Amino acid sequence: MTLAAQNSDLACRARYRGSVRDARVPVSGGHEVPKPSEAPWMVTISSGDGTPADRFSCGGVLISPTRIATAGHCLDHTDPGDLEIRVGGGPLSARPGQLVHMRGFAVHPHYRVVPSPSAPEDYAKSGAADDVAVIVLTKPVRGVHPVPVARHAPVGATECGSTATG
Repeated sequence: MTLAAQNSDLACRARYRGSVRDARVPVSGGHEVPKPSEAPWMVTISSGDGTPADRFSCGGVLISPTRIATAGHCLDHTDPGDLEIRVGGGPLSARPGQLVHMRGFAVHPHYRVVPSPSAPEDYAKSGAADDVAVIVLTKPVRGVHPVPVARHAPVGATECGSTATG
């Protein structure tokens, strides 16, 4: 299912698709996006066995025909050969999207896991700093436009939107 927190105007078109690894977090003020074509630049990153919906672990966004932005923790301690990356899909159970292949990736050089002060031994409760990465694809994605980026910084109380999968 694709969710959108709010509609955004042309001045604030950047979208974010975050990880929902084993989380069931309610969307505040959100609604299901009626058509996947409203956010075709969204990416799913999966690993493991089973259907694409069962294996979903992280998300990303197509930022150019050969680049995907994602969170650094999505690639931390992961064998890139075990990842399946899909672009431009709808619900994972029905239309998982176009399979693309990774040439390589770069994680922010200062990425690090930050232990929880209340449970430093519990990795699931930890956070991350500089949690960003870029995946480089083997060939350009065809038929899916990268995320539109605002040409100007939003002013005042410009309403921005976000999208996520879950």
